[in-house]
Amino acid sequence: MKFNIIKLCDYIISLPKSIYFCLKMFPLRIALRLPIIVSRHVWLEELDGKVELPEYPKFAGVHIGFGRVGIFDYDRARTIIQISGGTLSFSGKASLGQGTKISIGPKGHLIFGNNVCITAESSIICYDRIEIGDDSMISWECQFMDTDFHSILQSNIQSGVTSNVLLNPNAPIHIGKHCWICSRCMILKGSNLKDNCVLGGAVPFALSHMMNTAC
Repeated sequence: MKFNIIKLCDYIISLPKSIYFCLKMFPLRIALRLPIIVSRHVWLEELDGKVELPEYPKFAGVHIGFGRVGIFDYDRARTIIQISGGTLSFSGKASLGQGTKISIGPKGHLIFGNNVCITAESSIICYDRIEIGDDSMISWECQFMDTDFHSILQSNIQSGVTSNVLLNPNAPIHIGKHCWICSRCMILKGSNLKDNCVLGGAVPFALSHMMNTAC
């Protein structure tokens, strides 16, 4: 009961920021439904892009910055949302937990399927396209990046004319439906995880022990 009261108070205190976010990103008729609830702990770094919702969004269908994971300090966790001209799409319910960091570049498109959950302290950097399928769960301290943040160019000289070829373009990331991304996984550009997969962040001790013994 105590936890429920604390949780309710947290939502009430977060109403002003939630209202601001919705009024900023949606037409008034959508904003009044309050489809996205934003925690008071969320830092809205930049909102210069689009947020897309289902045709008939539900009240509080998306939660950003809430949820508690015991090994992290909820009161000091800082969730960051930066949309620098790109698009953030929600296909249904979603929960982006405490300390989640999202950065979407000018041409980036980040897509969450229905019933996607990020537990805590994970980062998503989207400059191309990142899609996370329905009913997928991302554990804490994971990182998604579809860009290198820098260019590697190869110079070619033909007939006295120099041209530069980009060797490391951005590439999309696709996570299928019903997937579980375990803690501290790093998913880089070009990754494609099929439906119903579990992605582990570390080699289990028993397996590593067998490998060492074999060597």
